[in-house]
Amino acid sequence: PIVLILALSDALHMLSGYVKNKESIPKDEKLKSTINHYLIPSFFSSLTTAAAFLSFYFFNDSSFIQEFGLITSLALMIEFAIAFLMAPFLLDKLHIQKIHDQPFINFASFLTDWKNPISVFLVITLLISPLIISKLEFKSSNELFFPVNSQIEEVHNELCQNYSSNLRLDVLIKGAATTTKNDLYSYTKILSERFRNENTVVHVNSATNNFTVLSNTGFPVNLFKILGANNPYYNQKEKVYRVELEFPRADDIVAFQQTRLDKILRETPPGISTTYSSLAILTNEVNKSVSSSLIKSLSTSGIVIFIIMLFFTRSIKMAFFSLIPNLAPISFILLLFYLFHIPINIVSAIAVVISLGLLDDDTIHILYRKLWLKQPLEELQFSILSSAIILVVGFGFFLTSSFTPIQVLGWVSAVIFIIGVISEFTLMQLVLNQTKDDV
Repeated sequence: PIVLILALSDALHMLSGYVKNKESIPKDEKLKSTINHYLIPSFFSSLTTAAAFLSFYFFNDSSFIQEFGLITSLALMIEFAIAFLMAPFLLDKLHIQKIHDQPFINFASFLTDWKNPISVFLVITLLISPLIISKLEFKSSNELFFPVNSQIEEVHNELCQNYSSNLRLDVLIKGAATTTKNDLYSYTKILSERFRNENTVVHVNSATNNFTVLSNTGFPVNLFKILGANNPYYNQKEKVYRVELEFPRADDIVAFQQTRLDKILRETPPGISTTYSSLAILTNEVNKSVSSSLIKSLSTSGIVIFIIMLFFTRSIKMAFFSLIPNLAPISFILLLFYLFHIPINIVSAIAVVISLGLLDDDTIHILYRKLWLKQPLEELQFSILSSAIILVVGFGFFLTSSFTPIQVLGWVSAVIFIIGVISEFTLMQLVLNQTKDDV
């Protein structure tokens, strides 16, 4: 879906450019003029977007995200090649006489008229963002990856509510060679009682629990004393006790581990060591790690895009300042995350990196038209706004998904593209006025 949405952007630029060319010139010249107007900027815009995706491959810890980045970056460059190879044949078949672009031109003019106050707001947002990055929260949970209102979510919620199923934290207690079984058992019992006194812990199971059964002789016997090697809470060979904690929700396990568990285990006596494990903690750590590496991908792709823009503009000042209108929308979404206490997870981090690669597409087209061709934007206003609508609507359709991460990808991308197109017609115009003499 992402490649399809991006391919439509190249098609829109060429279509609008072709229709806007004068009918009086021969078709061959019309085709040549259209392709000349868009070939170079489309190549560089595809290249910067591919660079953003390719950063997933080189700077991410997840093999799945690496594959996603590699395949998408290759697909984008193939799409560019196919689009321009087929353009001479397909554009020739068009019989469109006029593009009704007046509403788009009016909206672009409105943004241009208000560029100063809007630009001030965007710059303030950009300046604030470095201060809040460290305060953003990386968080995820197992429930995030269940389809909404699905049977698996229903069953999972029922098991969690009634049985605390799968929402467990295991603590292993191991003694040294000199540690006696009684000392190990005594500490396991003390630790089990401490865990039972914690508000968020629903159940605590360990070998110190008194599960009695009737023996063949009719006398009650503690079950764990007769299980031997089958005891799930004590490994006699390794001298390891296991304490099993059950929680109502996966987030409770992560919160307990971050706020209480280490403090409780800090009081472990000499000669006894403790370790712990939980699927919820593992999932949270993986998400934090991958999300953090995605932020590295963001900074890396930003550097690569800067280098590409430097090659395109042949001006350090122009390359640097042209990034500002593209960073402002990302700063805006970070501000939303901070103000509304929205935690960052894998998908929202992916959306930000993707958006950085896409936002500079319009910047490159504007720079090429204004600074190289020395021409007014004309039909480019229509194609920029139209492609923005396609991006917003295309990613907006992700909101219909029953999969929460896809919904997050949809709304985060859509908001960034809305602010992005506003930034192109406001802040970008100020940047052009400040740097036009440097190119």
